[in-house]
Amino acid sequence: MSTVRVGDDKYEFDFANPSVRDARMIEKIFDGTFKEWGQAVRDGSMTALSCLVYVLEKKSGKAVNFDTLDFRLGDFEIIDEAEPAEEAGDDANPTDPTGSPLTVPDA
Repeated sequence: MSTVRVGDDKYEFDFANPSVRDARMIEKIFDGTFKEWGQAVRDGSMTALSCLVYVLEKKSGKAVNFDTLDFRLGDFEIIDEAEPAEEAGDDANPTDPTGSPLTVPDA
């Protein structure tokens, strides 16, 4: 699950396992497959990013029109939230918050 921030608004979106409803809405607006949309997001397509914001705002109950949707890129952020197991990492090779390997002394 990821948090998508647009200005002061925050939304949750599961890029790895979206609902079929969300994926269909994106495909309809993007005019391509969900897979093509995902690649376009990674490639930095403004249309693809706008589709995501449109779907998230629509789901939150906002009256939004795709053709007039506008936001500043500096106000847009995707915050990936790792699963607790992923955050813990490999127990045999723990890391500190900066990502540097920790030295674990033998007991």
